[in-house]
Amino acid sequence: MHTHLKIIFLFILITLNPVYAQLKFEHLTVSDGLSQSTVLCILQDSQGFMWFGTEDGLNKYDGYEFTVYKHKPDNPNSLSHNHVWSIHEDDAGILWIGTSNGLNKFDLAHETFVHYQHDDKDPNSISHNDVRAIVEDNTGNLWIGTFGGGLNKFDRKTEKFVRYQHDENNPHSLSGNNIYWDGGLYVDKQGTLWIGTDEGGLNRFNRNTDSFVSYQHDANDPNTLSNNYVVHIYEDRAGALWIGTTKGLNKFDRDSETFVHYLDDEAINCLYQDRTGNTLWLGTDGKGLYQFNPDTETSVNYQHNISNRESLNNNYIDTIYQDKAGTLWFATWGGGLNKKLDEAKKFNHYQHQENNPNSLSGNSIWEIYEDSQGLLWISTEGNGLNKFDRKTGQFVHYKHDKKLQQPDN
Repeated sequence: MHTHLKIIFLFILITLNPVYAQLKFEHLTVSDGLSQSTVLCILQDSQGFMWFGTEDGLNKYDGYEFTVYKHKPDNPNSLSHNHVWSIHEDDAGILWIGTSNGLNKFDLAHETFVHYQHDDKDPNSISHNDVRAIVEDNTGNLWIGTFGGGLNKFDRKTEKFVRYQHDENNPHSLSGNNIYWDGGLYVDKQGTLWIGTDEGGLNRFNRNTDSFVSYQHDANDPNTLSNNYVVHIYEDRAGALWIGTTKGLNKFDRDSETFVHYLDDEAINCLYQDRTGNTLWLGTDGKGLYQFNPDTETSVNYQHNISNRESLNNNYIDTIYQDKAGTLWFATWGGGLNKKLDEAKKFNHYQHQENNPNSLSGNSIWEIYEDSQGLLWISTEGNGLNKFDRKTGQFVHYKHDKKLQQPDN
């Protein structure tokens, strides 16, 4: 479907407040727009197209206009569902889209979709239709994480799925069937697949035995995982594996298969190692940002300080991103975008201001993504996309306008 949108060009004034960038917009209208204003995932493919998954359709942007793909009940070659959770491009350049009603393979030449959906009568079908995460291992297998149906290995040659689900009678089965997000599937440098589950703990897949080793919290053992709700898995440059949970950060010792705990009282939403190599940045759910040094095991906490306009402006950090220039960006849930300045504990803020049409389109941010041209894309909850060109100082806003809706592709 093509919809209308508004493009808002932003010019940064010559004089900038050290904290709040003063922005000026010019409003224009174009005819090709975003299908819906909540953007859950972003990907740039190998051909340069930008893809945006929303709660109401898949969007392709070619640099000039949007093409929108939606589910059509009378078209078996359309997208299987409009709620798009994840987008993945495989090593052959094929796009895979995870939706709330199955997995889709996109045929770029014909702009059609092949559906892979659960079939009770077919044990080689996908285990569940709520597809949340897609990763590819070093042998070319696709791994599909679902919410409610566990894990699936997809063989692209045979187009068959192998299901891995929790079995309470089998201690070597997957420990839980709920994989919430892309952060719950991770292939490390050695090719090992790690799976984080919602309340089932952490799993390591053993390719030789086709089974799992599970790591779960034990209140009587301080060397176990700190909490069974695994949010994020990350391997640093030194090969250390870090696990973010709703109750703290864990470092996994591969030799002893034990965990060291840090910040046990914090719910970790995201973690990222910056390019200096000696700092992990941890975004939390209400306790701000931590700058953690793995060597000294010390941390600095950044939180909102109402009396300091240069402090972090919100304590709920959902995404951490470092651009090609080395600048760190922190997306908050309710406070907009924060850019880390070189000075200690100082941030620039980009926020939506209700009485200022020249501000960021929304304060709750899902994703930050830098494309091949160095443009930053910021997706929001319910307020569309923001594209920021730091060279020209221009923002472009893309919002869905229901009043100007046209037929789908």
